[in-house]
Amino acid sequence: MLALLTNNLIVGLNRWHAVPWLFASVVVLLGAFFLWRRFGGAPLVLLMIGATAFVFEYAIDCFVTFLMVYVVAPDPNTAFARAVWPTCVANPAFDEAKHILHLLGCICFPVGFFWYALQTTRLPSQAMQPTPSAPKVEGLK
Repeated sequence: MLALLTNNLIVGLNRWHAVPWLFASVVVLLGAFFLWRRFGGAPLVLLMIGATAFVFEYAIDCFVTFLMVYVVAPDPNTAFARAVWPTCVANPAFDEAKHILHLLGCICFPVGFFWYALQTTRLPSQAMQPTPSAPKVEGLK
């Protein structure tokens, strides 16, 4: 009985593995959006494109998992279930879309991140600027 419960917990957790990644991707997207609103620029646009691609990738994964568990499994003979899952496996269009979004995110996000990091570190800092000398007052030695 304990082994059955353990296997069910493992299968249940493995089934919804994309949910934490979806939340993390949404947080990164919001951070990129706020940085873009504050500073603007092409690196932050690339960062937002990459984060958006990751959000859509994990949203598709969660959506497909939800459909498979709660819509298709209880009644596989509906027209919707036959359109999404014509065979025993999911429509390959979902996997292709996830692969394309993953590739887009893996290219745009790191390029935008490192470009923004280099751009930020190369800007002159206020601490590195020479301070103006005090004006000389006549009459004092």
